[in-house]
Amino acid sequence: APSNPVNPVNNSFCSGDALTAISVDDPGPGITINWYDAATAGNLVGSGFSFTPPAAGTYHAEAATTDCVSASRIAATLTENTKAMATLSGAQTICAGESASLSIALTGQGPWDIVYSDGSGNININNILASPHSFSVTPAITTDFSLVSVTNSQCGAGTVSGTPKITVNATPGDQTTFGSETWIGYVYNDATVTVVPPYTNIDYASSRYRGFITGTDIDGLPFSTYGNSTDEFDLNLSNFIPLSGTNLCGTYQNNFGVRYKMQKTLAAGVYTFTLGSDDGARLFINNT
Repeated sequence: APSNPVNPVNNSFCSGDALTAISVDDPGPGITINWYDAATAGNLVGSGFSFTPPAAGTYHAEAATTDCVSASRIAATLTENTKAMATLSGAQTICAGESASLSIALTGQGPWDIVYSDGSGNININNILASPHSFSVTPAITTDFSLVSVTNSQCGAGTVSGTPKITVNATPGDQTTFGSETWIGYVYNDATVTVVPPYTNIDYASSRYRGFITGTDIDGLPFSTYGNSTDEFDLNLSNFIPLSGTNLCGTYQNNFGVRYKMQKTLAAGVYTFTLGSDDGARLFINNT
């Protein structure tokens, strides 16, 4: 009987491309290599020491002469690799100065390298190991993002899709207008400054302005109230109830300041103003 086939060579191909050959060593004159779809018995699917299968899978080589076959078969595998595909998503609306998160859904075998465009230039992200992959962008103006290319080591260049638009709106409010007979609270994100005493660290810089809240916003928060007749309000926030509002960019739980402003007409008389807060507050009347 002929010797068993030796040194099987596996191979692979990319989806949509021509199939490639698997092989064993050439057994020499007078011996044929037959390929089967099972380790024993099964169907004869081809012959020759180098063989291109009809489809991906594991095939079994057997050596044969005119009257004998090898004692056993040896396996070789043809693997189909999926070409890389990348889809970019994450269309949203943000306020000026905010960041947005975009996501890339990837298929095929990683790692992947991608190139995306922000309309003014191309940016590379290499060695992505898992899908989906998210990344942050901070456009100054409304921007359409798109993928330029995706590649992986198995199949090279793949296909890309998705053009999410990040719409950038101006931050609502002007920081200066006083509420007319009602409070308006201008909100500042102080996450990037030291907000421990002294109080001068809280400077209400325009670069950190994030929008405003009104009595309606306060009254709409759980456990908070706003009295329209008196303009007395009780704002209660917690780890589960952040500051939020329809004209506020983002939500805030820590490291923020609010400057409330109101122009109110009062009859002559003596008034008592009661002010309470957690983490500090100041009251100015006629800017004093």
